[in-house]
Amino acid sequence: MIKDVVSKNDFVLVDFLIKTKRTDKVLVPNVGGIAREMTGSSQIMLILKRFFSLDIFDMLVFGINNISFLPQLLKMDYAAGVKVLCELEILKSRQSVGINEYVLHNQMVDMAIALKNIKVVKNFLDLATKYKFRPGLMSYNPTQLIEYLSSFGKLPENLSIYTKIDEVDPAFQFANLSNINFFNLSGK
Repeated sequence: MIKDVVSKNDFVLVDFLIKTKRTDKVLVPNVGGIAREMTGSSQIMLILKRFFSLDIFDMLVFGINNISFLPQLLKMDYAAGVKVLCELEILKSRQSVGINEYVLHNQMVDMAIALKNIKVVKNFLDLATKYKFRPGLMSYNPTQLIEYLSSFGKLPENLSIYTKIDEVDPAFQFANLSNINFFNLSGK
């Protein structure tokens, strides 16, 4: 069903230099921050820098959780790379109080839809199960997102979708009748 109107400003981004603000919604990964860091270093350096900013316990958790993803990471698999970036941000920010929901950034979701890559969102939903948070997806393509999600076996009961949707959109009727919580995204 379609719930409230939400602004992109209602979401907090993870910054590895400062503690994440208290919020109930965090948008991962921080695409703008990653792009800025990539201008001065490589992908591997970006991941290593973020990894070493974690506390020792979270480093161990991250290492154990990603042993099985190592072959995919070595092949520079897009879905595995997005999963790693999201997991690093989740581990870094989960020490903050009040974070209930992590939302996968619209650039990752819309790219996954365009490439028909279900592993991107499946990996994110697996992180939600592993770290026990409410998952959210942000997209500017509601009709394509619904079609994309229809190929998934079962979706989490607590999934939220943040998208621009209005009454003329073909997805509007589905969103209004669905058990999934849709939030109308204001602004750009």
